[in-house]
Amino acid sequence: MRESLDTDDRLSSAEVKQALEAMSPADWRRVMLFARQAFSGIGSASHEDLLQEACAKLLGGERVWHRGYAAVPAIASVLDSMASNARKREANGPINGDTVVASRDVMDESEVLVAYVEPVDTLTPEIAASDAEQVARLEELLADDMEAALVAWEWAAGRRGQEAAEALRMDMHQYEAARKRLTRKLEMMEDERRKG
Repeated sequence: MRESLDTDDRLSSAEVKQALEAMSPADWRRVMLFARQAFSGIGSASHEDLLQEACAKLLGGERVWHRGYAAVPAIASVLDSMASNARKREANGPINGDTVVASRDVMDESEVLVAYVEPVDTLTPEIAASDAEQVARLEELLADDMEAALVAWEWAAGRRGQEAAEALRMDMHQYEAARKRLTRKLEMMEDERRKG
């Protein structure tokens, strides 16, 4: 497991700033696409604001940018984590967005909408640590394969096949090649997990 406080393994704020400034317009389009896809159907914040927040978290040191990781996967990882946290808050929070609530004047005085709501959080420290280790290992394996990393993000967003290829603006041959490389790396992780 990586030591999260090891400063030799993380970029400093100045290095993060330099890496962000060095990103090409194509890189910014990719991370904007990640932000849009990762947060589709979650909350009301714009994907531009969420991308800004992810960059601020990296600059401020709240999120770690590990040395050796390219800008797009580093930012996409933060966006994915933010989206995952937002989904968990929506799923486990006290408010159900799908519940239809009648206006007060239509309800009978004796009816009570909510007597008591207690949020349920099924995430344990062990699960969080295991998930973080697996994500870090996958990022490590995909650091040199941007196309496979993009396919992984699409899968995480629930898109596969033609839908994922179209979202990534890849032809199916390019998508299939990246998918096969990703699958091999996932199988390698599974073998490591079984042996470890």
